[in-house]
Order: sequence, then C-alpha cells, then structure tokens
Amino acid sequence: EGLADFSKEQLDYKHLQKADRQFKIDFFELLLLKLAFALKAVGVKEEEYLPLTLTSAEILGGKNTTESNRMLQLICFFALQQKGDMGGLLAVEDQWVTKFSVTWSVDGTVWAPIVQHGSKDPLTLDGVGDAETVKYVSLGDSMPSIPVRYIRVQPMEWHRHPGLRIEVYGWDEGADADKSSQPKERPKSKSGKKDAASAPFSMVERACRLEVLRAKTKNLQLAVEMAHAGAVEKWKHTQKEEAEQHKQQQAEKTQVEQQLADALQRMAELQKMHDLLTEKATDTEQSLIDADTEKLKTEVDRDRAEMQLKALEEKLEVANQGCMEEKAKVEELEKREEDLRAEREDLHMQVGVLTEERDATRKSEEELFENLHAKEEEVMNTNEGYCHLTDQIHEMREDYDEKIEQRDSVIVTLQSQCKQLSDEGITLRKEVGDWKRKLTDAEKAINRAEAGLPSNYSYIAITPAALSPSKGAKSEKAKDDKKKKKVSESKAGGSPGTDYQDDFDDE
Repeated sequence: EGLADFSKEQLDYKHLQKADRQFKIDFFELLLLKLAFALKAVGVKEEEYLPLTLTSAEILGGKNTTESNRMLQLICFFALQQKGDMGGLLAVEDQWVTKFSVTWSVDGTVWAPIVQHGSKDPLTLDGVGDAETVKYVSLGDSMPSIPVRYIRVQPMEWHRHPGLRIEVYGWDEGADADKSSQPKERPKSKSGKKDAASAPFSMVERACRLEVLRAKTKNLQLAVEMAHAGAVEKWKHTQKEEAEQHKQQQAEKTQVEQQLADALQRMAELQKMHDLLTEKATDTEQSLIDADTEKLKTEVDRDRAEMQLKALEEKLEVANQGCMEEKAKVEELEKREEDLRAEREDLHMQVGVLTEERDATRKSEEELFENLHAKEEEVMNTNEGYCHLTDQIHEMREDYDEKIEQRDSVIVTLQSQCKQLSDEGITLRKEVGDWKRKLTDAEKAINRAEAGLPSNYSYIAITPAALSPSKGAKSEKAKDDKKKKKVSESKAGGSPGTDYQDDFDDE
C-alpha cells in the first residue's frame, strides 16, 4: 500500500546490468522498502527480527556483507512463501496417492502400459488411504509377458500432493507373481497347529515390531529436533550479537570521522590565521623598507646642506681676508660688504631652515625607529603563537593515531570471535546432518520391516552434543567473562590514556 511496483526495465536483468548507477540505486531502495513492508505484512515483530541496516550504496560497493546476506535470506523466504500453494519446501503436510498406473520398458526409451487381463485398457491400481499405511498391490494376471528392466509409476489421483514411497518385488520368469512374491507358509506341527517358531511372522507381530521402530524413530526425531532448535537459537543469538557489534563499530566509526572532521576544520582555521599573519608580516617589512629609504634620503639631504654650509663659511673667511688686505678699495669693499651682508642674511635664513628640517627629520626618524621596534615585538609574538599551535596539532595527531590503533585491535578481536562462532555453526550443521542420516536409515528399516524383509538396523541412544556445552565453549565463555571483568576494572580505576579503549568496551 503506497509503494510503487517494479517496472519492466527493473525486472529485466540485462537492462539492470547495463543501467547507470542512479538506476541501480533506485532499484535497491525500492527492494529494501518492499522487504520492510513484507516483514510487517507477515506479522514479524521488531523484537523478533532486527531491521535491516543496509543502504543501496553499500550493496553496489560490496560493503556490509552481513546485512546483504540477511537481505538475500529474506528474499528467499518470501519467494518460498509465495509458492507455498504449489508444493515444495513449505508443503510438508501429510500427502499420499490414491490411484496410480504403471508403465514398463525394456530399453528405457519405448514404454508400454500394464493393461487389464483380457483387455487393452491401462490397469489402474488403488493406493493407500493415509500417509502411514503400507499396502501390497499385486499385478496378478496383468503382469508383463516378458522380462522388463524399467518401470514407471504415474500417480493419477492423490491427496494434497502426489507423493509416495514404493518397493518393487520381482518374480522368476514364467512364475505366478502372487505365489512367487508372497512368503510361503510353513508346515503344521504334529498337533495340527502351526509351530510358533516355524510359522511365518503374522501381521500383528510385524505391527508390534513396527511400533517399536516407530517409537525409536520418534525418539531420534525428537532428539534431532531438539538439537536443531538449540542450534537455531544459538545462531539467532549469534546473529543478534553480530548486529549489535556492527552497530557499535558504525557508531565508533562515525565518532572518529567526526573528530577527524573537527581536527581538519581547526587546521583550516589555523592555516587561515597563518596566512593573515604572513600578510601582516609582509606589509610590516614593506613599511620598514620604505622607512629606511626615507631615512637614507634625509641623510643625503643633510650631508648636502652641511657641505654647502662649509662652503659658505670658507667664502666668508676669504671675504674677511680680502677686506683686511685691500684697505685701498674701501668703497668697493663697503659695497661688496653690503652685498655680502645681504647674502649672509640669506644664508643665515637658509641655515635656520635647514636646521629646522634636520630637527624634524630626527624626530620622524626616532618615531620610525619606535614603530620598527613595536612591529618586531608583534612579529615575535605571532611566531610564538604559531609554534604553540603547531605543537597542539602534533599532539592531536598522535592521539588520533593511538585511537586508530586501538580501534584496529578491537576489530581484529571481533573478527576472531566471528570465526569461532562460524566454526561452531559448521560443527552443529555436521551433527544435524548425522542425525538426519540416522533418521533416514531408521525410516528405511521401518519400510523393510513392514514389507517383511530383514532389517539390520541397530539403535544407539546418543545425547546430542549441541544440547550440552562443550569444553571449548565453556573455556570461551570463561575467557569472555575474564575480558568483561578486566574492562570493568579498567573503567573503575583506569588512567586518562585509556578513555578511548573504554568507549569501545562500553558500546
């Protein structure tokens, strides 16, 4: 109800093989939805059967094989349920044949029916009325006139399904089938009565023997069923434990992946901070280079002004000497003196301006030096912070590697336990197969006894090994108890370095 049906392309296996990935994912998602709906429809409760924890991507990638095997088992189960009305594995109720005919052949290729005596119509023989009665059917005068090698039984009418067990008794060529195939009576004793020791077994005595064999067979069948039930219960418990372990591994994997994502995110943030600090350091270095350039220019200007000042002072000395030496030229010297005074005032003004510029330059140089010292302190602090962050990243990586190693060791332990459980399952299947073979031998002995043939069957009562736990299972249980005890002790007084291993044991 509410689910789309499979399309013709999805049910075409060749088309499904050549289809793209999205088409296959849609197909498996629809299959998983239909399986979940079918489980609810047949009345299976969630506490009786764990739901499938499987995705389409895991099926296509060949991952999560345990859940994939469970999915295949469910598909086979529903396929058998759908064909239950057609017989097969699910049709195990009582069934028998009420009427049948027989054909014969000499070479296995040409077949002829057994006909009624004096007629050409096929002979129809009556079968049994239940699933347990043994009936002897004689061909009488309708037996073939020549020796035959092959016979074929063809059911004509039946109850529920056509199924029967049959034995064929032959006879000498030319002899009567009724007389040659039936056991002959022994002679009577002198008293006129049949001797109990020499008389053939009556149907009553045979029935008694059959009842004894049936009782033994029922006991064997009961033992096999009990062993099978114990094996199935143990298998279900193992499947449940495996599912829980798988869930724990998935949760641990998700947690580790989340921690790894957080660490990568922090590393990306630290990388961004590093890039910003690198850009700031580059800008600071550029500003320092510009300040040095300005400083060099100022020094050049200052040297040039000092050279001009020296030159002016030399000229002034030369002018004074000329004034003392050439007194005769007073008028000219006075005129030149006035000119020199004017030039001197100009020079004094220029010297004052140069002195002010020199003071301003010295002040700006001191400010630039202080800024340079402050920038160098900022760069040192930034480098120290980056080194501290790098140490933290290394510590986080070491913790993450230790957690990965611990997880790998736990996975190896779980795999060894799974292998032990699969070995125990194989041993139980072998024991069930032995018991089934013994049950088949017992049924054959019953049939031979019912037909009056000698039976060499001997019954030995053996307690199934699956009902009583073996020494290996006890030792494995004791080891598991010791492991659980160690885990509980480590939880009670463990060191801070074992927190990650405790998380594995708790889950």
